[in-house]
Amino acid sequence: MSSSLRKLYSRGELLRRYGTRILIYWLVHSGSAFREPLHFPFWSELPKRDIRKNQGFILLVTLLITGVISLLILTSMQHVLLYYKTINKQEVLHQSFYQLENVALRLLHQDKALNSDCVVHSDAANQVVHNLLELKGCSLKSGLTQYKYYIEDLGEFPCLVVYYKGRKSASHHQRVTVVSFEEESPLSLLQIRFIGSGRAIPCLVNEHAIPLGVSSWRYLPSL
Repeated sequence: MSSSLRKLYSRGELLRRYGTRILIYWLVHSGSAFREPLHFPFWSELPKRDIRKNQGFILLVTLLITGVISLLILTSMQHVLLYYKTINKQEVLHQSFYQLENVALRLLHQDKALNSDCVVHSDAANQVVHNLLELKGCSLKSGLTQYKYYIEDLGEFPCLVVYYKGRKSASHHQRVTVVSFEEESPLSLLQIRFIGSGRAIPCLVNEHAIPLGVSSWRYLPSL
């Protein structure tokens, strides 16, 4: 009896001495085993694949939007450049027209002082244009631009009357054609029909009063 109790006490003493350490060891190792996650390759890789696909899709959409915005900006810049080119071209055409008009009116107001070869007594507008384009006609230089011109004396029209300083008279019609040149290459053309006062000539049919000044004109901005 005493030996069994001694053995029991020795076991109890053993438990008292080493039981705590054994319990701690078991708890530590059993807890780490439960804390270790299960590893399934397919399911663990699936979220990563979705993330990569989403990132690639977002990058593609961003590139497309950037490309569209760039194209819109380039198109807008092209429209602006075309607009400025058109404005500049219109400005050049307007300046050319005003210069031709100034030269034509100057020639009409000094027609009596011009060379007789520059004034033709005919009514052939297209033929005059053809002759000027072949470098015929009279020459005039204004500024840096060279001009060729003809003045057609179309005569007096008794039944187309005008009033000048309160006096009625027949209308005197003239047509001046001016072509601008650059290095013997025609640039533009202006043709003006001008009505002035003539002599007092009786009309044998019905009279029609018309205004003095420019009656009609034809302008070709490029030849």
